[in-house]
Amino acid sequence: MLPSTYAISRPRTSTAYVTNGIDKRAFFGNEDGNLQPNRTDATADRDPEVIGDLNVRDIVNDDGVGSGPDEYNVYTGNGTTEAGWPKLTEWISFENMWDDNYHIMEHSCSVVYSTTDNSETELEDLRAAIDKSANQTGLDHRFIFAVVMQESGGCTRVPTSNFIIRNPGLMQTHNGAATCNEGLVWDPCPIDMIEAMIDDGTIGTPDGDGLVQCLNTYNTWDDDVSAFYRAARCYNSGAVAESDDLEDGGATHCYASDIANRLMGWTDAERTCWLD
Repeated sequence: MLPSTYAISRPRTSTAYVTNGIDKRAFFGNEDGNLQPNRTDATADRDPEVIGDLNVRDIVNDDGVGSGPDEYNVYTGNGTTEAGWPKLTEWISFENMWDDNYHIMEHSCSVVYSTTDNSETELEDLRAAIDKSANQTGLDHRFIFAVVMQESGGCTRVPTSNFIIRNPGLMQTHNGAATCNEGLVWDPCPIDMIEAMIDDGTIGTPDGDGLVQCLNTYNTWDDDVSAFYRAARCYNSGAVAESDDLEDGGATHCYASDIANRLMGWTDAERTCWLD
């Protein structure tokens, strides 16, 4: 992952990233990496799917309100709608989310990581891998995709970061095995590797939890949607702080707020979160 950058509003179809010396690339990544603690039992079974009412039985593309506004709102507190966080019914559809982020994924590899950009085939494979993992686990594919954009901008050749914990691949997983850029750069990045990167982030690795484990851990309140925002914080830092406020604790304080904004349509507008 990268040091923090800030984006300036621009048309979503634009491919220009630097104009008059102003960096216009979208925000993703953070300087500290994902800091989940290691599993206490490396042989522990990984949850194969989402448990309970948040399990999405049918993966469809028009599963939201359409395309949302490209704007950033800072969310603080415990992730509940009562605290002002977005309702599940307010999330945009996967189809719109994919389309709105496509221009970022087309150029994120070269602009940010100085490597070969994604091909059309690689992006098709990425989309298929997200849906495959969603179908296997019951995890909302919009949530998976939001984390992909947060962690790598969808660059299949994103380098492995290694600050305190090694984070490879599209979802910068906890010491995962799958990556197309660690020592050797894979071009093209094969579909089986793309699928493995998504699986490592979704169902976890032998060393750390994925989104499914985090969601199952934090789906304990009546306000179901808060489980997603709390799971995002878990994925980034290993746990929600004792205060239950998602800006508290280690790693990236804006992480859950970033994910919520992505699910609402944020792509290029200035990231105004001041918490990090």
